[in-house]
Amino acid sequence: MIKNSLQSLSGDYGLLLTLFYFEELSLEEISGIVGMTTNHVKVKLFRARKQLAKILRTKLEPEIIRSYGERNR
Repeated sequence: MIKNSLQSLSGDYGLLLTLFYFEELSLEEISGIVGMTTNHVKVKLFRARKQLAKILRTKLEPEIIRSYGERNR
């Protein structure tokens, strides 16, 4: 679900999160790849995490509510 949600992110947020968490690259390595300063990468990663959390919340809440209802039948 997380990988699918990454595709819903705007701009280069999905790429930055992928490089940082899945490829396990350092901020300096990412900075070199995308041509941004390390501080800019940090800021964009922060914003990307917030946007990803919002997307996951909207996708997971209905699923959690649905599964909770099924357990209580």
